[in-house]
Amino acid sequence: MEVYRDRVILEEVVKEVSFRRDSIEVNRYRGKVLGIRKCVNGCWYITSCQDCRDFSELVDRSYLVSSDLCSGLAGAELFSGEVRLGNDCFDEEVITKLVRDVCSEARGFGVVNCEAVTTFREVRRSLIRDDGSEAREVKYVFEVEVAGMKLGGGFIKYSSVLKAVIPFRLGDVLKLVDSCLMELRKSLESGGVPKKLPPYRVGKANLVLSNDAVAALFHEVSHLLDPTYVLSIKYLGTQVGPQELKVYDDPYNPLTPTYRVFDDEGVRTFRRVLIDGGRVVDTHNTRSTAKLVGSRPGSAYGLFHKPIPFHTSLVVTGGDWRDSEIIEETKDGYLIDGVVMATLEHGYVRIVPERAYVISKGEVRDLISIREVKIPLTKLRSINAIGKSLRPRVSRERDWLVAEVAPKIRLEGYVY
Repeated sequence: MEVYRDRVILEEVVKEVSFRRDSIEVNRYRGKVLGIRKCVNGCWYITSCQDCRDFSELVDRSYLVSSDLCSGLAGAELFSGEVRLGNDCFDEEVITKLVRDVCSEARGFGVVNCEAVTTFREVRRSLIRDDGSEAREVKYVFEVEVAGMKLGGGFIKYSSVLKAVIPFRLGDVLKLVDSCLMELRKSLESGGVPKKLPPYRVGKANLVLSNDAVAALFHEVSHLLDPTYVLSIKYLGTQVGPQELKVYDDPYNPLTPTYRVFDDEGVRTFRRVLIDGGRVVDTHNTRSTAKLVGSRPGSAYGLFHKPIPFHTSLVVTGGDWRDSEIIEETKDGYLIDGVVMATLEHGYVRIVPERAYVISKGEVRDLISIREVKIPLTKLRSINAIGKSLRPRVSRERDWLVAEVAPKIRLEGYVY
């Protein structure tokens, strides 16, 4: 019988400063959760409490777990020690003035209903095992989202930008906010009134996806590399893309705020290659899924529910194409620039683009109204250009902050 047991302490302090429609909101809250976890052969018993004084108030009913139904636990290198990521460099007065000034500047270039929301989190995560070893992490994350609308020509443009960073000094925070504002301005000032997509153009098309669109696409593909997902890719070696395609999960990526040394099972993380030469070579794994598929754990999320696997920083490696070269070598197609929403459907990824442009004879031309783009998973094999330049994107999966780092690519898909 394979048994793992620990006690969990999760402490979080959140400071939020927002500017919404000429109003300032400054809020703080803190919470502390204690938990007891026991895993028997891969079956978990987890109990937690937010207002408990100590662990004695938590009742262990792990005898109710039907461990005979579970597949066991893979061996793992457990992390012991303490790691600190970032610094507490949040200055409430400076940030309050900053969010006001951001929206004031945005109003200067025609943005209405500007909103700037900043959130500073201090998270302390501790796993205390029965053998006396501990894994402790103190992590600071600053998130900012700036959104607004712009009116023009009887048409309303809306855009929002979300970014996050592990800050080490106040300058990191200020730089991130400024970056969001510049990106919002670029988005709202791009093009003019989009033309309607002609009926005869609906359907199959060559697509050049921006970095953010590629990141969103592979975020959804990442779900297929989760062994617990009902439609996941079941066999290693499955060809999903061209020979040039390589994808890996890098929890130590310096470009993203999702850096972590140990996962929520206390297992030491590592750089995991998922797709190499266009073939699936590994999947995200917890200790129980790793036992099933014969892999290595280190991808677990979930302190107070059964851990499930997903990526931290998913990296799509760059190719040898310049971004401008991808456009120049596209005779007819569309540039998909920015993403409002992306979802994994049965057999394809659906992307609602923020902006789309016609590409004709190697040049980006008119802004075009495309309601949605569908990319069948089989069309990943049609990727025929991968850009050199990588760009990070942060997103949320449930309550977890995750990231993707991706280049521009060209492939076939369908527009509507």
